[in-house]
Amino acid sequence: MPKGPRIVHTEPVSQWHTERGQHTYKQVISEIQRNILAERNLEYHYGERDFAQMARAKRTVRIHLDNGQILFKRFVSPTEDKILAKVRALGIPTEEVYNGKIVGYDVSEHLQGQIQIFKNAGIAIKDMTFTSFGKKFWQALDAVKEKLPEYLAKLHNAGIRHGHLHLGNIIYDPQTNKINIIDFSAAKDFGEVSTYLAGERGPARIYTQERKWENVDELIKIMGSDYLGVMPTLSFMTEEEFKEFWGKVYDLYDLKYKDEKQKTLFVYKMVYLRSKYGK
Repeated sequence: MPKGPRIVHTEPVSQWHTERGQHTYKQVISEIQRNILAERNLEYHYGERDFAQMARAKRTVRIHLDNGQILFKRFVSPTEDKILAKVRALGIPTEEVYNGKIVGYDVSEHLQGQIQIFKNAGIAIKDMTFTSFGKKFWQALDAVKEKLPEYLAKLHNAGIRHGHLHLGNIIYDPQTNKINIIDFSAAKDFGEVSTYLAGERGPARIYTQERKWENVDELIKIMGSDYLGVMPTLSFMTEEEFKEFWGKVYDLYDLKYKDEKQKTLFVYKMVYLRSKYGK
């Protein structure tokens, strides 16, 4: 009796699997290591480190099993693993780990816990069109409109910046009619540890343990990449729907000072970002 399904075939999901992509990744890693040796301070090179982390995560492999199931195998750093646990505790749907056996497949002992296999979370919003999915397409967009404000606010209230929140990492599950947020390989947790942000005069250390965000400007400074990343996902919204979306996010934020003037300021900053980057 077989112990589990067999692998039919595997395929890379990005160009990082190519020889050129791997060469670039190794160059970046080498540069980071050189900088660490030279200055003993990795935080000065957070940009390079983030790039390398995303490059490593991009080496995801799609696995097709003989039972028709699709799985995704990728590297998960200890930091990402910790953030994923926190995200799930917040009630935000994300990738579900596959714990079943696969015939002929084993993870090397030294990579146990770092190479993880995830179940298919659904269809990426970027892959959906009305022509291909019909009614499901509009259901997916309605799910984004309804749940994404809550998920964004929960993440940011907890101090988590996704860092890579684009159309490919917001997934629609047609079985449950829900959206999932996946791939936290570039995420940072500002709510649990002290960390650094780039500034004109070098990295500025910030502490965010057990305190509310001061105001919208502080949020925009720290969570800016999430706002930019999500703009193309919201391109289907009318101007009024878009304002309503960000008004909902603001209402859910745990800010030290909140009022209608600050809310309007936040919403119109999002409108500006949309006009500049979203469409």
